[in-house]
Amino acid sequence: MVTAVFDFEKVLQCPHGNINIFYYKRKLSSYNFTVYDMAKRKAVCYMWDESVAKRGANEVSSCLYNFIKTNIDRGATEFRFWSDNCPGQNRNRYVYSMYVYAAIKFGIRITHRFLQKGHTQNEGDSVHSVIERASQTKTIFIPQEWRLLVKWAKNEGEPYVVYNVTQNDVFDFKCLVNDKVWIKDIQGKKICWNNIREVYANGVDPNKLFFKYDLNQPEYNTLIIRGNTRNSIPTELKPAYSKPIMVPASKYKDLMDMCQSEVIPLEYHAYFNSLPHHITVDVSEDSE
Repeated sequence: MVTAVFDFEKVLQCPHGNINIFYYKRKLSSYNFTVYDMAKRKAVCYMWDESVAKRGANEVSSCLYNFIKTNIDRGATEFRFWSDNCPGQNRNRYVYSMYVYAAIKFGIRITHRFLQKGHTQNEGDSVHSVIERASQTKTIFIPQEWRLLVKWAKNEGEPYVVYNVTQNDVFDFKCLVNDKVWIKDIQGKKICWNNIREVYANGVDPNKLFFKYDLNQPEYNTLIIRGNTRNSIPTELKPAYSKPIMVPASKYKDLMDMCQSEVIPLEYHAYFNSLPHHITVDVSEDSE
């Protein structure tokens, strides 16, 4: 059995460092989604930047799906996850649909419990603290340097495992929810998704999601996931993105300004020049 906690670290910005002009310019965002195996005391850091993917439910689901597949290859058949209650990232139907999909595909059991509000600090936070301390005196210009820093952030023990996420790794788990009925349980009661404290998926019970509103609740409530087609669970996942994500024009301009003034050194200019970006500044961007 694999027991793990997961969470996003705060946004890691490029460039990063104690240089005054950095504080007044928009910077490229890099992301670190950490899954911490509590038994092995091992952290896997899934990392990407804003031109690759966003920071939502598809990304969370895809990273967890990769973590599950990796551990299945090592013989795991049951997973227990803990996380905070963020509805846009962790506590939503898209992540739950991934659990059902993975449970059926691999014949496994998956439980996800949500930490009590106000008591969400966990081992993943300690990983993020180590990374933040290691970066305090460093100047970092591009996402690859963040990945190197994260890998070697620990002073003792094995380095953190860093997985460089590409668009090939990010799947559209939202399509598993489309045209499905996720409104009422088998007793006809409306499901209060924001109040759920535990969900459970089992490969021997296809198209069912079990859930609890209270961890002390003796029995699970049950949702039968019905679709409009005979095969309600697709056999293949589709990619979430078909092209790079465009960096906002205002942010790209600030990055170019730092390149032109050589606050960002010359050897990094090719990377920033190659970033996909919008040409026209959106009004909402300009007001940031």
